[in-house]
Amino acid sequence: MDHAAAWMAAVLQVIEDEIEELAEAGQTVMTQPITALDIYRVVRRTVDPPPSVDEVAAVLEFLSSPLVGGVLKTEGGYLPGLEAETVAQRLLDLAEPLVGAQERATATAAYYGRLPDDEDDDRF
Repeated sequence: MDHAAAWMAAVLQVIEDEIEELAEAGQTVMTQPITALDIYRVVRRTVDPPPSVDEVAAVLEFLSSPLVGGVLKTEGGYLPGLEAETVAQRLLDLAEPLVGAQERATATAAYYGRLPDDEDDDRF
């Protein structure tokens, strides 16, 4: 898993953990927004190499996209969005066409890369 994916997973985990702690305390809704700095303080101990505060903020911005819906951007920070499983499925759905395009491009490059430069190709 590359660093950005690890950071994204760690950010979502911190938010889920916060929701669980609130639920255990009897609070059903997270009312105070969480900030990039709040998340950074937890994530820096759990991810190697740790992201910077700016990188955590970038992950939160990405997760706040309506296409992803992982968090909701508010004036004071971020609130939980969709469940992590839903976010994961959305990310997979978004990645699928890109992965397919990359695989097709790689296969095409490999196919045409087999022809020596000096060989005349009568197919075209």
